[in-house]
This record gives sequence, structure tokens and C-alpha cells, in this order.
Amino acid sequence: MPDGTQLAPEERILISDSAAKRIGELKDMDGNPNLMLRIAVSAG
Repeated sequence: MPDGTQLAPEERILISDSAAKRIGELKDMDGNPNLMLRIAVSAG
């Protein structure tokens, strides 16, 4: 990067087909195509 900015390595998670379908349904219900999915992980 010319300006010295470093990008964090890309990390991925896997979700089931049924979870992906439900996420799509929720996104369609809201009507906002710019929605993003936020995932939180907590220790325990």
C-alpha cells in the first residue's frame, strides 16, 4: 500500500445452508440491500 496502510488478513466463517437462507429472508424482509451481518464471539 503506498500510504502505509496495512489491511488485516481476511478471516472467514462457515454457516449452514439453513442459516444462509434465514439471513437472506431477514434481509429481504427489511428491504435494505445494503444490510450487513455482524457476528460476535464470546468466550465461555
